[in-house]
Amino acid sequence: MKRYDLLLISAAAAVLVSCATSRDTGGSGTIELFNGRDLTGWKSTLADATVDPASVWSVRDGILICKGEPMGYLASERTFTNYRFEVDYRWAPGQTPGNSGLFGRINGAPRPLPRCLETQLKEGNAGDVLGLQGMKVTGDAARFKFVA
Repeated sequence: MKRYDLLLISAAAAVLVSCATSRDTGGSGTIELFNGRDLTGWKSTLADATVDPASVWSVRDGILICKGEPMGYLASERTFTNYRFEVDYRWAPGQTPGNSGLFGRINGAPRPLPRCLETQLKEGNAGDVLGLQGMKVTGDAARFKFVA
C-alpha cells in the first residue's frame, strides 16, 4: 500500500483552524495533529521558497492562522495510510471568505498545489471533493451523491 502525506490546510486564503485530529481506522485511536501551541510536527511548502513560513502560518490562542499568501500548504511530518481526518474551521470574522481546502493523500513531487485529494472549504462549495494535478476521485458508487 502506498503511503501518503496528510495535509492540514491550503494557504490559498486566511482560515482559522482550532482542532485537527486523525483517527487511525486500524484501531490505534485518535492522534492530535495540532497541539494548539505551535507548528511542531508540521512542514510547509510555499510557492515562494524565500518566504519564511512563520510569516504565513501562526498560532494564536490555540488557533492556527493562515495569512493566505503566498499559496502553499502545511503537511503533517507523519505519514498515514488509513485514517479519518477531523477538523474544525472558520473564516476570519469580518473578512470575505476566500478559497482554501484540506488536502489528503498527497503524493508526487512537493509543489504549492500538490497532486492530492482536496476537500474544498471555499464558501459555497465547502465539502466538495476534488482531484488535483491528475488525482482521480474514485470509490464505491453507492457512496456517491450527485446533485444537479
